[in-house]
Amino acid sequence: MAIDLSPWSVLLGGDDTTDPITWAYLPSMHDGDAGAALRWRAVRQVAAEQGASTTDLAALDDRVLADEGDWSPHYVAVRGGRVIWNQRFDDDVVVGATAGHGPIADIWPLVEHARARVPYLLVEAGRGGGEVSLHRAGRTVQRSTEGSDPHLKKVRGGGWSHRRIQAHTEEVWRRNAAELEQEVEALWRDEPAELVVLAGDVRAREKFRGSIPVALDDVLVEVDRHTRPEGADSGAVDSALDLALDDRQRREEEVQLDDLGRHLQRGTACLGETAVAEALAVGQAGTLMLDARAHLHGRAALLGQAARTSAELVVVEHRGLPEGASVAALLRWPTPTDPDQSAPADAPATR
Repeated sequence: MAIDLSPWSVLLGGDDTTDPITWAYLPSMHDGDAGAALRWRAVRQVAAEQGASTTDLAALDDRVLADEGDWSPHYVAVRGGRVIWNQRFDDDVVVGATAGHGPIADIWPLVEHARARVPYLLVEAGRGGGEVSLHRAGRTVQRSTEGSDPHLKKVRGGGWSHRRIQAHTEEVWRRNAAELEQEVEALWRDEPAELVVLAGDVRAREKFRGSIPVALDDVLVEVDRHTRPEGADSGAVDSALDLALDDRQRREEEVQLDDLGRHLQRGTACLGETAVAEALAVGQAGTLMLDARAHLHGRAALLGQAARTSAELVVVEHRGLPEGASVAALLRWPTPTDPDQSAPADAPATR
């Protein structure tokens, strides 16, 4: 998944100001108010040692300590005593507490949270209707379809009468599945999700699968459990979702790395921090690729350059980049072999 860096441009020097930024990120802290406050002071000290003003530090304190007892993951950035970014998260990612002071902020914690927050639709299908909910960035939008008969059950018996009643039951299920499918399509259009997780009654799931558009086939993940109150099992959904997202990410990375290999053969890609920094500096890099497992000292600067030149970000973590590189870039135009050769006349200008 390519990440658009433009929403964080204010943190990356994209607002034409030279004033430094003081920033801090705290992961979840579950050791009580006293212990968490002590750890916050240690994080805050890092920014102070890098030159943060007392005004900026006071502004950080105001935001971090504003919600007493709320030690959920929190990213705050301040410039000139004014808060320019204040965001809490309801999920955890594998990023430790960090802080700093300088011309640009380290947005890596924001990148990791963005990567973890994949929007998906949870469809809970039942014989008498169903419910679809969008799970995205900590909020849920729900829609329900009650169906024609909320107490519908399969009947037992024999002969012609049984077959007629059974046929009516099947038709009601089809109609309810179609109504539920329309709700899923509506949410899919309004709030694009990356996966559709299907749970609930076995027969209702079967009917739903038979009615969804072909376009949703590739993103459908089925969970063989109830998630509604009659047999709630959110853990099954979480496990299925984790496996599906991991598989999806691996497949995306294979495509991205294959694409990088082709670009390297054509001379429209480069590897290594020096070459990538040079390409970003002149607006030549259209995509910045980072290995999430690598310890890259200049990562914040590269992200800042990428944001200023409208380059998108791709993070890989299951396979390494070619030649053991920690960073790569796909180029908007080839690097000239003749040092006197300039960039194309229509090359995008840097900002």
